Amino acid sequence: MRRGFVVAALVGAAALASWQGVSQAEDVDDLFRFSYDEYYRIRGQYLVNIVYNCGYCHTPLTKDGQLDRSRFLSGHPASSGTAGGVNTSFDTPWGRVFAPNITPDRETGIGNWDRDTFVRAVTTGIHGKDAPERWIYQPMPWLSVRNLPRDDIEAIWAFLRAVPPVKNKAPAPIPRPKDKPKTGNR
Repeated sequence: MRRGFVVAALVGAAALASWQGVSQAEDVDDLFRFSYDEYYRIRGQYLVNIVYNCGYCHTPLTKDGQLDRSRFLSGHPASSGTAGGVNTSFDTPWGRVFAPNITPDRETGIGNWDRDTFVRAVTTGIHGKDAPERWIYQPMPWLSVRNLPRDDIEAIWAFLRAVPPVKNKAPAPIPRPKDKPKTGNR
């Protein structure tokens, strides 16, 4: 009798679990139904954070050497002046360049750019609306990014539009003095 009760309880539990599993599986399917915009943001997040690691150059470091998430993609801190040490300034053969703010802040970032301006900047290496005659300096890998499919560039754009805006105006590049040797060091 006791054995029959245990078997019946196990069969009932298994039936209940399988019924719950079917019900939950339908809910799980709902998790994978993204809108077109959500898909682009998620794809862009992957490209920005994993493939191209944009935050490595465009996000200042904290004192302990970690990316400062409160200033994610905000570029070289204006409060640091033109000094290095925060991972966002680079000595290049052309002089010292500073990672710009690529958050959607309308005054100091790319918030006043439209998608076509962003695509043009990434594919031609020429800045957007705020400096249309200025080239994007290396170490920005625009020479390789320009070959991305337009869908990927637009996905990056969608993600950048979704990050929190951070007000921070990075300094302008400092040209290399003519008497200094060219370097490629950071």
